[in-house]
Amino acid sequence: MFSLKLKELRKSRNLTQIEMATMLNVTQAAYSKWESGQREPNFEILITLSAFFNVSIDYLLDNETGVKNTPLSKDIQEIVTAMENSDSDIRNRMNVTLKSAFPEAFAKPTSKSKPIKEDIDKYSYEWALGVLERHDMQLFNFLKDDNSKISKEDIIKIAKGLED
Repeated sequence: MFSLKLKELRKSRNLTQIEMATMLNVTQAAYSKWESGQREPNFEILITLSAFFNVSIDYLLDNETGVKNTPLSKDIQEIVTAMENSDSDIRNRMNVTLKSAFPEAFAKPTSKSKPIKEDIDKYSYEWALGVLERHDMQLFNFLKDDNSKISKEDIIKIAKGLED
């Protein structure tokens, strides 16, 4: 059962529900519902969980019993191990760095039936924080600590200006 496997995998990494929710960019309440079997995550989350835990989506959904054996498994495992051996601040910074370095890998697909918001895939809030971290550490620290009343959209605009 998916909910039991998810909980087992999380505990095997000594992670809390809050840490998992943060990594997946969802609320702790949403994550908790997945582990309790009240809800199931969307396909994009399943892909992320599969890569993070180094298991196939079939394994997560209880369709097989083994761990993936792909050429990327070793590389992914090295990243996972590094994250496991780090505190939550370092894990969060690694997450922001990965998202800013590879925004297309973290982009959320847009529905064809809805209007596409300009730059939504390429210019995410996480991408903007990564740009700010590279260009202006003082501003990055100010914004990341939520001490600012600047909107996420304005932060993205600032980052776009820095990248131009």
